[in-house]
Amino acid sequence: MKRYIKLILTISVVALIGLLSGCDDDDSSDPVNNTEVERVFNLLSASGWNVSEVLVDDLDFSSTYAGLSLTFQEGTYNSVNGGAIFQSSGTWNFTSTSATQILLDGDLEMDVLEISENTLVVGLTWNQNTLGTGGRTASVSGNHVFTFTR
Repeated sequence: MKRYIKLILTISVVALIGLLSGCDDDDSSDPVNNTEVERVFNLLSASGWNVSEVLVDDLDFSSTYAGLSLTFQEGTYNSVNGGAIFQSSGTWNFTSTSATQILLDGDLEMDVLEISENTLVVGLTWNQNTLGTGGRTASVSGNHVFTFTR
């Protein structure tokens, strides 16, 4: 009987050690979150994005951003006709492990509202009006929603 108790105790200790050695309290290795970041990154960087609609406080400002296009690479982005909001080139990174927020150039936060193979919708708040030549507005302050397609 003592032999069986020792055997059961030994098996229990080995099993407990195995369970504890498999534990990792580093949340950054969460495969669900890493997979989502990778998925969104792959969609962002697969090819360029062309603006199809821009709403500022629910009003159509698409003509203000006509010809806007964005391309993303690992840690950098490029824009054409980005106006005051999107520099011609800059840096970016995800600010959440769910890949729902992007930080551009260290200070402009964009929410990823929707992303698929052919559609990217981002939202941001822009707090400045900038004037271009002839008094035309090059950027308008307010809540912006940019819809891009490929």
